[in-house]
Amino acid sequence: MQLCCAACAAPYHANDVSLALKLARCHACDVVYDLAEREGPRLARAPREPSPKLSVPRFFNVEETEEATRISWTWFRMEYLIIGGWGFALDVFSTALLARGLSNGSPLEPGAVGFLCLMLAAGLALTYCALTGFLNKTTIEAREDRLVIRHGPLPWPGNLELSRGELKQLYGKENARRPVFAWHGQGWNLNALDAAGRKRTLLHRLEEPEQVLYLEQQLEKRLGIEDAPVKGELASRHTLQAVM
Repeated sequence: MQLCCAACAAPYHANDVSLALKLARCHACDVVYDLAEREGPRLARAPREPSPKLSVPRFFNVEETEEATRISWTWFRMEYLIIGGWGFALDVFSTALLARGLSNGSPLEPGAVGFLCLMLAAGLALTYCALTGFLNKTTIEAREDRLVIRHGPLPWPGNLELSRGELKQLYGKENARRPVFAWHGQGWNLNALDAAGRKRTLLHRLEEPEQVLYLEQQLEKRLGIEDAPVKGELASRHTLQAVM
């Protein structure tokens, strides 16, 4: 619709109108007009539909108190038996060959020693990974003023303690590629955006999308974060609920 000056009926030019101030100044007669008076009735924005409450995913243990929400789960899965078996086999094989070579009168070639040491290191890494699967669990504690994530008792990267002010939004996203030893698929990450819009991964390789969405819902509720869409995030809770 063409806007015209109410005084002289001249059409307004683009330079005559300030949408920020909602004012127009006619180039022909120099009369200033308040555009707010010409606005029709505004449509009220529909409130965001509240997310349906999701059921507790399998393997999750949830504790709710007045002060905090605690969610934990153990790491053990059958795949760790396979990882442990491979690690133990490499440890025994490489150690036996090293001991046999060192006990002989003629020393091993440097290349052979290096190769066996690499095998032993790989076996130890696999064995440690298997032990974390047998013993470790992840515990998340959310309070109104902070979020704490702990993996243990064996040391593992990913322990975090963040204040509420460092968290603007939580969202889930599928991994771009399949990690090694992930028989359940690529996995899903729980990410956060800080006040500056920077992404930070809070949890890696969760097994099911329901786990990510449940964590997002419960942690946002405890931390007082309003749910908002994030580009590229996991399918909405409403879609998932409909599928389930």
